[in-house]
Order: sequence, then structure tokens, then C-alpha cells
Amino acid sequence: MITGAKTLSKRSQFMIDHHAINTAILTKSFPLSDEQKEAVYSACQNSAFDIIQGSAGAGKSALMDCVANAYKSSGYKVIGCAIAKSAANNLADEANIETFTIAKLLKGTSLAENSILIVDEAGQVSTKDLRKLIDLVNKKNSKLILVGEDKQLDAIEHGGALKYLSQPEILGNTRVETIKRQREPWAREVVANFRDGKAEKSLKVLDEKGLLSFADDAEQTKNLLIEKWNNYRVSNPEKKSLLLAQRWKDVSQLNDRVRSILQAEGKIDSKDVSIKCSVSGKAFTNKFAIGERIRLTKNDYSKNLSNGDLGNIIDIRSQIDGSHNFNVKLDNGNKVIINTSQYCNDEGHLYMTQAYAMTVYSSQGLTIDGDVFIYYTTGMDRANTYVASSRHKDNCNIFVNALEFSESKQITNDVLLNKVIETMSIDKHSQLASKYINKIEKKYGLEIEV
Repeated sequence: MITGAKTLSKRSQFMIDHHAINTAILTKSFPLSDEQKEAVYSACQNSAFDIIQGSAGAGKSALMDCVANAYKSSGYKVIGCAIAKSAANNLADEANIETFTIAKLLKGTSLAENSILIVDEAGQVSTKDLRKLIDLVNKKNSKLILVGEDKQLDAIEHGGALKYLSQPEILGNTRVETIKRQREPWAREVVANFRDGKAEKSLKVLDEKGLLSFADDAEQTKNLLIEKWNNYRVSNPEKKSLLLAQRWKDVSQLNDRVRSILQAEGKIDSKDVSIKCSVSGKAFTNKFAIGERIRLTKNDYSKNLSNGDLGNIIDIRSQIDGSHNFNVKLDNGNKVIINTSQYCNDEGHLYMTQAYAMTVYSSQGLTIDGDVFIYYTTGMDRANTYVASSRHKDNCNIFVNALEFSESKQITNDVLLNKVIETMSIDKHSQLASKYINKIEKKYGLEIEV
């Protein structure tokens, strides 16, 4: 993978006229910052391999739109890809280019000769998949642009590639640091401090703003979270909101509590159907009703269904064979009919779940025009904290289950806070084996053949 990346970076055939770049920047509906402009120019240089890293909410999609327009106006075909179909769809909307999942791109013939391939959320791409992409781009005499951030969540397996390649001594990268997503300057600073491992500074501000809460155990913490979420929802009907947790069992419990409130208000029909569901290989039973907010959990290209798509159930019809047809209006405007015996795994478990709460990993790439409510537990390291606390445009509300950080309820607030800060500062990012080999070679003066 590394050898292929270096080979790509040494190829020089993709320089385009500065007029095309300037035009792409000037025709954007809003002005780009200086560092966004610099990133656009960097991505449009001669090299066949470029890396653009940027903070969560720094406007990476906007600058990729400029890059795509500059290359398209210069006669190149530009396509995009990402691990998740939802991320690929988002790139398609933001950059106005044809996109694919990485899995589909690698199986097909979508990349033409002498093209530009933009990979979004590149930090989530495994070393093996990135090697395949690099080989494909080399074969097609094309250009590869990686877009993402190595401080956000890593690939599920074989991670660390983006971070390794971004080192100045390997290939380097251009960074866009200034966060734009949050409306208030103090909120952007909170996100930046979480990004940089300065959790204490962030928590101090959140505490002063009334956005940091502690409770004695899981039950009390979730009750407090649901109470504050409900007050926010009622007081801000025009706003969006999202509940986040790291573990699926917590997500399921939060979803159940939210839908109970909405069902009592009549926003969700009182008549339920219970369906066995599957999310990321986990099986459980969900209740669904008309009015339900749902999220799809599997790609099915034949039915135009994408993992991560959000929508609402507008009708449910029982079928003669015992299955159900869910009539769903997706957020993208499409109306689809989902049959529970067709959009399912081999055990008949439906690829769908409620969407009031979701895991932190699933939320990466989302922007919520409102508040986010985070159920905070010990498994959430620096990357999880950064991703969870950067989805919102308005406020990030953190609710800490104190019992997770101490077996005793007698723990003092200062000790508890220090334990939370320590957890939020832990960096669990993967490292390539090559990184360790380099360290050993330098330390002992060795030359290791791989």
C-alpha cells in the first residue's frame, strides 16, 4: 500500500490551469476561507496522489465541490467513493459527482482512464481496501484524493493508513483546521479542544453553559438525558436533535424511551408490529409503527436502499405470507416499500432500526441542525468523544454515568471529573506495523526487510 501510494505521488500529469481553479472557487455560493482555498489548490496540483485532512465541520465537502468542478471544467471525469453508502451519497450531493461505495467501485468498471477519484471519510478505509484503491488508480493512470481526518474514528479493522501516509516524511497532507459547523465561536472552540485532547478545557465550558450533567447510575443518567432532550424538543419544534451512545444496548434503550414518549403524544401510532432486526451482525427485536423514525442498515442496490438512509414510516400493510410492507418516505425524498421478508438476512432479520438514537460510529459524517445528547461511558476514547461532540450546529449535551467510572457512589466530583477527562484523552488509534518497524530501525540502527 505504501509503495503504491509513493508511486502515485511521483506521477505528475494532473496540473490544471489556475483560471479553472479560481473560477471553481469564485462560483461557489459562499466564500471559501483562505485555508479552504489553499486546500483546493493543493488538491489540484500535478501529483497523482493528494491528501486533504480537515477538522469535523471545517467544510471539507465544500472544497471538494470546488476541486471536482475545477477538474471537470478541465476535461477530466471525477467520481467519488466512501466505505458507507450514506457517506458516498452525501459526497454526491455536496460535490455534485457520481459516487459509489468502495466495495462496489472495486467490483465494477466505474473508474475510467485518466480520471480523478475522491475518497471521502478516508480515515475509515482499511489498509487492505486502500491498497486495492491505489492499485486500481495506478492501473487506470488516474489521480487519487483522500479526504478525511485521522483524529476521527478509524477503520474497524487494519486502520491507521491515513495517519501514516499523512506524515510529512511519508507523503504529507494539507489541513483545514478552522471549524465552521457550530454557530457560536465558543462551541467551535469546544470541538477543537476535544479534537486536540484538551478535554478539561472543553468540559469546563460545557459545565458553565449547563451542558454537562452527572448522575449516579445508568438508569438515572438516561432519565436525565431523556428529560433534557424532551424539554429541548418541545421548546424547539423547528430544530433537529440526535441521541448518541457508544454501545448498541444503550442505543436500543434510548430509542425505546424516546418512542414511548412520542407514542404517548400520538406522533407514533399506538398499533405496533414486532420485527426481528439486524444491525452490524447484532440481532434484536424492534417495535415499529406508522410515524416511526427509522434508519436502514444494509445496502441493497436492486431496491435502491442504502445503509444509513433515514426516513419515516408512513404506512404498514400486513401480507398474506405473514410479512409486512413498510411504506417509507426517506429524507432524500424517495418513497420506498420495504418488505420484511425481502430486505433481511438469512435468518429473516430486517435490516432496519429506529433512528432517534444511534452509535457514535454510525454518526460520523452527520450534521445535526440543533442539539446532540450524548450518553457518555468508559469505552469512549478521544476519537469517540471528538466525533460525538462535533455533530451539532447548536449545542452538545453530555451526560456522564458516574458508576461507569467508579464502583463506589461515594466518589468526589473532582475525582470523577478527572477520570472522565482521562478517558476522553485516551488515543486508541491504530498504527501501521510499518510505523513500529521505523521506530525500531531508528532506535537500534537496523534495516528491516519486509
